[in-house]
Amino acid sequence: MRKSIILDTKQEKIISTQIKKGRFSTSEEVVNAGLQLLEDREQKIQTLRAAIIKGKESGYLDNFDPEQYLADINAKYPE
Repeated sequence: MRKSIILDTKQEKIISTQIKKGRFSTSEEVVNAGLQLLEDREQKIQTLRAAIIKGKESGYLDNFDPEQYLADINAKYPE
């Protein structure tokens, strides 16, 4: 499906700069790349939201020692 969109001057400049740099051949490629980034970002946000909900639903730990936890993590994954 083809659509026409109206771009402001700043958006036109971004597209033309990307084409001039040789990164893309057409404005459609630039827009497609931008839309892919948006889709990826939305997927990451959705994944994070699901993880937050899962974390909230998992409840709290009794007797959690944050200092010991960090020490265990540092021992498991030394720099």
